[in-house]
Amino acid sequence: MTQVSNPFDTSFESGPTDTSLRIAGGGVNPFDDDRAPPSSPGINPFSSDMDDEDGEEDETTTMEDNMGVPIGAPVEASWQYLGDLPYRRVPVYSNVRWGGEEAVANHNTNDVLNYGLSAFPKAALQRNPEMLNARELRELLNTSTITKVVGCPYGGPVAAVTLPIVGETTWFSQTEIRIMTNAGKLLAKIEFPLAGMERKYTPSDIMEIGFTDRTVLVVILRDSLCLTYDLKGEALLPPFHILARGEGKGTELYQASIFEGGGAVLSTSKHAAIVEFLDDHDDPLYFSTAHMSARRILPSNSVLASTQAFGGGKGENMPPFCGLVTYLPTAAFAR
Repeated sequence: MTQVSNPFDTSFESGPTDTSLRIAGGGVNPFDDDRAPPSSPGINPFSSDMDDEDGEEDETTTMEDNMGVPIGAPVEASWQYLGDLPYRRVPVYSNVRWGGEEAVANHNTNDVLNYGLSAFPKAALQRNPEMLNARELRELLNTSTITKVVGCPYGGPVAAVTLPIVGETTWFSQTEIRIMTNAGKLLAKIEFPLAGMERKYTPSDIMEIGFTDRTVLVVILRDSLCLTYDLKGEALLPPFHILARGEGKGTELYQASIFEGGGAVLSTSKHAAIVEFLDDHDDPLYFSTAHMSARRILPSNSVLASTQAFGGGKGENMPPFCGLVTYLPTAAFAR
């Protein structure tokens, strides 16, 4: 009986094969994670875990373990079907540390305890932070905090902020918003609450964070206060309420969303508004000829003429960065 080769078999035992493609200890796979001697061609060049001083080897994770395939199962079990097409997920790199030693060093110099993307201020701990080991810190972060992580559209930097699960807390009065590259290198840190806002806001007031498609970090608080930052952590616009109510007061929000061009909010009373962020790459007419009910947000150092800023004329110049708030009368329809 003629032996038929299995097209999903990775052992390549039937038929003429190129032995250089074998994935085995001592093979030539540069990503093989077997603990071979440095002279062996199968050593993983990206592995940071070395043998212990007592000569015992660390526990390793095989390719089958990464794919959730039981040991001894047929090789076909690692394949899955998408419609009528089979596919297999094969890990290429293993033990690659995200962030690198430089990011770890930057975190350690700050007065913050970190575990992954979570950051827990030492001032928030009710016990001596030196008594916390890695396991206790992980349990503390998982049970008392939540970390929001967002990324730029189409790839780019990421931002993360750790917030308390319980809304009103006296022991978690400060946090930080961290902006990092997608490789984990720290770009900027923004302390929250900002200076002068400590009595009015706490970390639990952060409702949503996100990036626009022009790498502007937008932070929306529960009273519709909006903060905008660049990748250096510098403010682009002064803080403003998207749904303003009186002098320096905002409206309690039910939901907030950040999209590529700005943000949208919905209050608990069903009022809604959107804010669009523009810069000098946009058409000046869109900003200067906006509806008279629209509210224009300018940078504090803007020198734009008042007639251009408030629609009195069709200026040809645009501020380097500005906002345009449009109120949507949805409350009447919601009733």
